[in-house]
Amino acid sequence: MRKLMLLTGILGACALSQALPLFNVSIEAGGVEQDPSGFVSYKPKKYQDYIDLKNDAHFSQKTQPYIGVRITNNLPILPNLKLDYMPMKFSGYGTLNHTVKFGNAIYRGSANANINFNLSAKMNRFDILAYYHLPFITAATKDMLKVRLGLNVRVVNFSETFTGTATSITVNGQTFSGNGSYTYTESKSLTVPIPMGHVGVTFSPIKQVSLVGDLNYVSYGSNNYYNYNAGLRLSPVGLFKSAIVPFIQVGYRYEKLKIDQSGVHADVKVDGPYALIGVEF
Repeated sequence: MRKLMLLTGILGACALSQALPLFNVSIEAGGVEQDPSGFVSYKPKKYQDYIDLKNDAHFSQKTQPYIGVRITNNLPILPNLKLDYMPMKFSGYGTLNHTVKFGNAIYRGSANANINFNLSAKMNRFDILAYYHLPFITAATKDMLKVRLGLNVRVVNFSETFTGTATSITVNGQTFSGNGSYTYTESKSLTVPIPMGHVGVTFSPIKQVSLVGDLNYVSYGSNNYYNYNAGLRLSPVGLFKSAIVPFIQVGYRYEKLKIDQSGVHADVKVDGPYALIGVEF
């Protein structure tokens, strides 16, 4: 559904740009290197119930795709719009030498009876950003500095799945044990729309070179979520006459999610470089 919404937005933006000259459209796609760290848990009772993504599950960095579309306009009362989608999916496995509780299951381990487990975690996100430029800053700097303020609604599809194998497993009060080993899978998923404040900056000493940065942030109760990115953007705008102008952008992004909701306790950081290409028209 989120991918369909993004595709619809891209097609609608292209049609809008062709039909109304007051609107400009930018489409971009690329790859993001994602290096996860932190911990996840589900209905934990003690510190040992938290699964460390690096040291326990041995999550490793992955390159994931990114796609976005931006629609800007010259109408002062109408906000600009940006839609983007980026998946975050990781998996790993490990061994625990202590008892761990995940959800309604207790996997009993010790130094002489290890727990072998597989863990997968997902934090796919779809962003809907509405924002305004601060025109007095743009005018005062003769288009060299542009500042954006707005509201970003981030729809996060979070899930975690733990599959453990142990000689003794207790599920909802019923214990499975004996001479063999037992395997049980417990999982939890959440889809949460998260409103976030947004600020963005573009500094262009010349038209063809820009330094860009964006920050999204929200904090409520025991939950805290923010991300920022900073990059260098190169474009041949103004060097030749064309209705379509390409650009490239490289940079670094950082994302931090701390959540305590519906039994899910997680504190996850994902960061790494990114690169993208796009066109403006």
